[in-house]
Amino acid sequence: MNGKSKNSSQDRNRSSTLQAGSSFDNVEPRVGWVALPIWFLLMLGVLFFWADTYLSDHGGGFSAKLYEPYGSPEELAAAHPPKGDDSTREGKKVYQRNCLVCHLDTGMGGGDVPPLAGSDWVNAEGPNRIVRIVLDGLSGPVKVAGRDFPGVEKVMPPWRDAITKDEDIANLLSYIRQEWGNKAGPVTADEVKKIKTATKDHTSSYLAVDLLKVPDKE
Repeated sequence: MNGKSKNSSQDRNRSSTLQAGSSFDNVEPRVGWVALPIWFLLMLGVLFFWADTYLSDHGGGFSAKLYEPYGSPEELAAAHPPKGDDSTREGKKVYQRNCLVCHLDTGMGGGDVPPLAGSDWVNAEGPNRIVRIVLDGLSGPVKVAGRDFPGVEKVMPPWRDAITKDEDIANLLSYIRQEWGNKAGPVTADEVKKIKTATKDHTSSYLAVDLLKVPDKE
């Protein structure tokens, strides 16, 4: 008796399963939009909000110059302040505007352009000669860091009328005398002014042989 009841129950279950499968098979596919569940849309909105907030706080505006752990240009600048004092930073700007083309970013020059890096003229104890070179230029042969430069094709132009502020010349020379491994002291605007006044009647570029007659410093 129990065996018959068990078999009858199994038959009913198989029949129900077949009917359920048959009902799914008879459903026609439909083309069109199906509304998404509200809970899914809410979760998607929360996810987008979180992603936007995270990127705003940590993306750094997607700047290629930023990297972890810094999240903004301000944080990066605070952690890595520029080298040098205000005068050398301003001097670098003057250098980039006026000297970079010939002497390059490395200060090594090239061809007939003498280097500023390691130059004995640049690293002299005082600025008397280098200020004169900037003011009125340099032409003819010159020996720099043990190397002879004929000075035929390239002439150092005068900057007296182009860089008119004494402070700009002082900042420029302070930068040059302390960059690329140079170890000379800074130059002041008063030193530039004094030399500019003393050489106001000089009208031609200097020759190295004449500059060597000028003492390094007063």
